[in-house]
Amino acid sequence: MNFGMFTDFHIGENKTQAEAFDESFTQIDDAESMGFDTVWLAEHHFSPERAVLASPMVIASAIAARTRRIRTGLAVQVLPLTNPLRVAEEAATVDHISKGRFEFGIGRSGLTKYYQGYNIPYSESRPRFLEALEIIMEAWKSDEFSYEGQFHSYEDVAVVPKPFQQPYPPVRVAVAGEDTFPLIGKMGHPIFVSANAGREQLKTRIASYEEARAAAGHTGPTDIAVRIPVYAAETTEQAHSEPEASAMSAIQYAASELVKTAASEETAQRIRQTANTPYSQVLQQRVVFGTPAEIVERFKGYQEDFGATGVVMEVNYGGRVPLRPGEELAAADQRAGNAALQVAGRPLQPVIPREQNAAIPRSIPPSTGPPLGSLFAHFIQFGLELDQGIGEFNPGFFDLSILAPDRPGGQGGTDDQARYGNRAEGETQARGSGD
Repeated sequence: MNFGMFTDFHIGENKTQAEAFDESFTQIDDAESMGFDTVWLAEHHFSPERAVLASPMVIASAIAARTRRIRTGLAVQVLPLTNPLRVAEEAATVDHISKGRFEFGIGRSGLTKYYQGYNIPYSESRPRFLEALEIIMEAWKSDEFSYEGQFHSYEDVAVVPKPFQQPYPPVRVAVAGEDTFPLIGKMGHPIFVSANAGREQLKTRIASYEEARAAAGHTGPTDIAVRIPVYAAETTEQAHSEPEASAMSAIQYAASELVKTAASEETAQRIRQTANTPYSQVLQQRVVFGTPAEIVERFKGYQEDFGATGVVMEVNYGGRVPLRPGEELAAADQRAGNAALQVAGRPLQPVIPREQNAAIPRSIPPSTGPPLGSLFAHFIQFGLELDQGIGEFNPGFFDLSILAPDRPGGQGGTDDQARYGNRAEGETQARGSGD
């Protein structure tokens, strides 16, 4: 299973925009040091009270320059708001800067606010999305091409550079609406899903995706990433009480602000229902807050119910989880990373200590904000510190060889080599087809 961290460069309470950048880059540095597979970047516009991540491609480039191992993905690039040729050029450029550590996540967004700001009718979002994706794929595959569509037309254009990964980076599409699942299944792309949807509804929609994918002749296992807020602590009571205020503030914000620009009545209704849900039910249905063992069981359930191959963890849901008094966070981060090394039981690259990570040459200075903190440190330890009796180690599930030199993430077996290629000391071979 691929372990990813979702970030939207959240603006914390009483924080400046500069602090939001600093703290988020520090989180990413810690995720790199502790062995996470992927950091996934949101895209937000016109939301000064929420986040500063308006340019995920720029941030992805900065992350590629400041890290050595972790992959960077977009979750998601809102394609209908872009010029697809420009996106093709920029994504290929980031792919080269990262030496193939880039994931091209795309979607339409369920918020009309973004479209209103860019003066694009939301009613055009689906045809614009499909047309943009078609152009980008053609730009990456063809030396030169022409295209005449409803929204974009080009004549004899040659997009440079071509992607580092061949024929192109992994393409993953965010899906939510009932008819979107079979549409993307027919195209054969991996998908993001939100665990906020009801379990039975999500199982039905994923089944329609898989059926359409198979009917279109796409072979190989499906690739489904589940996005979910996550918080871990030593006890259930801590895991539930510590993030409660932050989580409920995020839910209330969605109910008061996001519902105003929801793209569909289904989305709006889902937001309203969540806002009126007692916290006890939120814990059962909308988040994964618990002890390491409890989180393991929930993630195993995603594997069994949805065929999940990855989790995109939204840490510090709401951005207001307080740090624990007196805790030395940098030490906690390092201890968690060392636990992963000890349990994996195989030769691994060493965790990069904070002071060494800060010394890596990069195009922008390392951030000086606070470390990722107890939330991440406690989460990383789930299923790792077996000597303390936490969880049961399952190498097929935990994928703890994410620091292995043969690839950034996973166990380095044949299937993983086919997906990612062999990598050593930061050099990445060109990747085969990702979809």
